[in-house]
Amino acid sequence: MPRPIIEITLLLLAFIAVLWLAQYASKKIAGAQLGKQKAKTMSLIEAIYVSPGKMLQIIQVGEKYFLIAVYKEGITFLTELDAEDVKHKAGQTEIAGNYPFADYFTKLKEKAGRKDEK
Repeated sequence: MPRPIIEITLLLLAFIAVLWLAQYASKKIAGAQLGKQKAKTMSLIEAIYVSPGKMLQIIQVGEKYFLIAVYKEGITFLTELDAEDVKHKAGQTEIAGNYPFADYFTKLKEKAGRKDEK
């Protein structure tokens, strides 16, 4: 094989190795940070966007539930909620407007199918 092809192949392999090492290191760092941030007594129960940059959140702290407003400038406590008022699905956080890509893709395929029929 000619020398330039060997050099290009080696450079490409070195580049791939650097990319793989960077990805591996970032996963290790992110995993370590995630373990530190995981709260045991606090959780986000539900969130809904009211307007751009503003949302309402129901959070659980220990056995109590709170309604807070979150916006660009800060966070405001609104009220404490009764446990029976909060319909909490255990272990599941629902954020309004956060739908799986598959749902969007299915709707897009349906719209494309309707256009073909016309």
